[in-house]
Amino acid sequence: MTEETIHLPSWSQSVREAVLLVDRGGRILDANTGAGRILGCDPEELARMNLRDLIHLPEVANELFVDLAQITSGDFTGVLDVRNFAKQDFPCEFNFHSHPGHDGWLLIARPTIENEDQAERLVLRALQLTSQMCSVEAKVHELSAELLDKTLQLAEEKNKTLAVLTSMGEGLVVVGPEGEIVQTNQAACRVLDLDSESILGTSLKDQPAGTKIAAVGQVIDNLRSSVLENGEESSGPTRIEVQEKVFELSIAPIHEGQSLSESEGGVV
Repeated sequence: MTEETIHLPSWSQSVREAVLLVDRGGRILDANTGAGRILGCDPEELARMNLRDLIHLPEVANELFVDLAQITSGDFTGVLDVRNFAKQDFPCEFNFHSHPGHDGWLLIARPTIENEDQAERLVLRALQLTSQMCSVEAKVHELSAELLDKTLQLAEEKNKTLAVLTSMGEGLVVVGPEGEIVQTNQAACRVLDLDSESILGTSLKDQPAGTKIAAVGQVIDNLRSSVLENGEESSGPTRIEVQEKVFELSIAPIHEGQSLSESEGGVV
């Protein structure tokens, strides 16, 4: 029987493992469909290769064939790293069997399950991910505590501010850069006949003519015009008469860095 007429047994085509017929020099003479599936190629391509080409490290391949050369009959088993046609490396269990009528080997190979080293790496990775999650949770908790602390501080400052505004004998009106009323206190509402809830957010320009708040708006407009023309940012107390009552009004701008950016504050 010549080398060219030797083929794999028929049962080899019905198994999932890779089955190869290899001569003593490592040349692959025949391969089943399982070998093509595992290695990512056609069995015909394997039949033109050497087994050494499929073993990841050349020195390991050389050692393997040194060991095989010392065995004339029987079986030889081992685990080697294989490289498939996609250049991916994975461990395979090899079983070399003496092939009757042929001076070579019937090789059965199958990918191994996760080995201990891989299992250890998976466990280590799981521990690392768990540690990272704990670190993230701790950071979130820290940020949440910091946010809560800042919120409480702001609430405390707001309460203090409201307390000061409420206790002031003078009326305070804060006007935004577009002329909208953003803050008043009880004294201002009492002196200017304002409703504290409905007045907030309204514009000075929209106030009914002849009202006290409209007169305040006119004074603020005059101050802004003075700032644009002369660069003056404040004025002394101004007396205005509305509805047979005289009010003393002091106005000063509130610049960025203070409580309201580019706003005007008036004390009446």
